Amino acid sequence: MGTGPENKSAASLPTWEEKGDLLYMLHELSRLMATWFDQAVHHLGVTHSQWWMLMHLHRHNGSTQSELAAICMMGRAAAGELIARMEERGLVFRINDEADARIKRVFASDAGLALLGSMDEETRRLYDIAFARVGNTEFHNARSAMAQMRLNMLDTLKP
Repeated sequence: MGTGPENKSAASLPTWEEKGDLLYMLHELSRLMATWFDQAVHHLGVTHSQWWMLMHLHRHNGSTQSELAAICMMGRAAAGELIARMEERGLVFRINDEADARIKRVFASDAGLALLGSMDEETRRLYDIAFARVGNTEFHNARSAMAQMRLNMLDTLKP
């Protein structure tokens, strides 16, 4: 008999409480990292919501306002107001979707990407702090587990 996870006895599987504890720690870690980063970039005049939206646009430039609202966990009206404030600062711009003019696509401007780039030093410091005393194997195991958990959740969410 193999020794892989599929062959573990039910007694060795994480309990409901242990799973809850892990998910609580993930949420708390995310909150702590966001708080640390907000403090580190405060001098740049960037809010957490602006930083998060720029980060998302850096990876998915041209997202719709509705997609950004969902990613930033805010209502569409609040996202629209945030985007408008960022547009006033020259950090983003909106254009109509080619297929449906009712849909606005949001793009990070050169100034927005430059602002994001100016946060690189703080980002590296945050990563160094967060991953201090985490070994290579631990890192890759955690990354693999979180990637699978993410896929599990994406598979169950309604579009």
